[in-house]
Amino acid sequence: MPKVIPIDGNKLRLPGVRDRISIIGPTGSGKTHAALWHLGNSSFTSRPWLVINPKREELLEGVERIIPMDVTDEIPKYPGLYDIQPLPRDQDAVQDLLIRAWDHENVGIWIDEGLMFGDGEGVEAILTQGRSKKCPCIMLMQRPVWVSRFAVSEATFIQYFGLSDKRDRATVQAFAENLPVDVPLEKFHSQYYDIPRKKNWHFKPMPAADKILDTINSRMDELRPQRKVI
Repeated sequence: MPKVIPIDGNKLRLPGVRDRISIIGPTGSGKTHAALWHLGNSSFTSRPWLVINPKREELLEGVERIIPMDVTDEIPKYPGLYDIQPLPRDQDAVQDLLIRAWDHENVGIWIDEGLMFGDGEGVEAILTQGRSKKCPCIMLMQRPVWVSRFAVSEATFIQYFGLSDKRDRATVQAFAENLPVDVPLEKFHSQYYDIPRKKNWHFKPMPAADKILDTINSRMDELRPQRKVI
C-alpha cells in the first residue's frame, strides 16, 4: 500500500510498491530533487531499485552504499540502490534490462531523462504491467510529447513543475483532468496529483539536498546484505 502522510489535514499518498510516478518539468525546475525525495521514500530496503542515471547526476554521488551496476549485469538479488550509467548508444541494452526486471518482478525503476530511455518495449512493459509485477517506477521527463504516452496514461501520480509548450500541457491534462496545468508556478514549486483519487496538492520547494540524502543514507542502515528479495 502507498504511504499516507497528513498535509494540512488531508491525507496525501506517496507512491507504493505497485505505483508509477511521472515527474514533469523543464531543466532547473527542481524535478531531480523531487525524484530523489521519492527515491528516499521508496521501497529500496525491501527490493532492488535500478537507478538509470545517464547524466551521472551529482546528487546521487552523495548516496552512500549505492552499488555501481552495468546495464548488462544480472538483476540484483538483494535490496538496495543500484547505479546504472548508460550511454545514449545503450538504448537496446536499457530496454533489455527493463524487460529482465519485469520478468524478475519486485524491482523498482528510477529513470532520469525519460526523453532518452522513456520509449521502447522494456519501459512500456514496466509502465503498463508493472503494477501486477510489483515494479514501481519513478520517471523524470521534460517533454511528455516525446516520451511514451504510457508514462502519463499509466501513471498513478504526477508531480508537475510546469511546462511552456501547450502540447505538453495537453498531453498531461488528457489523463489528469483536474491538474491545473495552466496555472503558473513559482520557482521550485510543483503540483502533486493523485490520479485515481483526482486530488491535487500544491508543493512548496522540496527539502534541501542534504536532508534528502540524510534520509536515504539513514535508511541504508535498514538493509541486510544477506537477505534476498522475497
